[in-house]
Formats: sequence, C-alpha cells, structure tokens
Amino acid sequence: SRIDPWFGILDVELKLEDSLKDLRSARVQDIGDVIEEILSNSVRHGGSTEIKLELIKSDSNTIKIHAIDNPTKSPNSQRNNPGLGTKIFNLVSDGRWEIQHNQNETIFTIYISVNG
Repeated sequence: SRIDPWFGILDVELKLEDSLKDLRSARVQDIGDVIEEILSNSVRHGGSTEIKLELIKSDSNTIKIHAIDNPTKSPNSQRNNPGLGTKIFNLVSDGRWEIQHNQNETIFTIYISVNG
C-alpha cells in the first residue's frame, strides 16, 4: 500500500468505495502516485498531522480523490514555479484538480479518468 509508509508520520483515514477495491486499469499507478504526492505535500508544505482521503467513482470512467488535512503552516502563495506535485496532478487529470486553503484545513480534489 502506498499509505503504509506514512503511518506514524501522518494519521491517515482512508475511505475507499467498494467498487474501486478491485480496480483494473492502467491508471492504477497514476492514482498511487497522486496519493503519495498528496500525502507528501500535506506533511512537507502544510505540516499536517492528519488527513482524510476519499476515493470514489464520480462516474463510470472517472475517479475522484478528495483529501482534507489539518495544516499547521500557511500555504506558500509566493511560489511562482510549479512543483512536482502540480506537474503530476496536471498530467494525470488533464488539469481537473483544485486546492482550497482556509485557516483550519486544506481541501484537495482531483479527477482521474480510467477505463471502464
């Protein structure tokens, strides 16, 4: 599991839609990469200690990953160059992702197309 290495660093609550437990798609690797980047960013950029991840099918061909964490650091709004995460997210989602920050949480949502 891509989440296992984060236990002890980050309290991860995972909700996985039952229909995704046996997902067979060439995009499974991409989904794993996105999850790892979300977890990494949560700790590195936000100083988070907890995150809730939800993976659901938003339609028959699209997976929605929704993450909410508890940042202890303010987001770096001065960053002009996109980082690795931005590049990964744009590549796997065709730009269909967003991040929102407020005082108590960061909310991240991404949509990834899969076959069938």
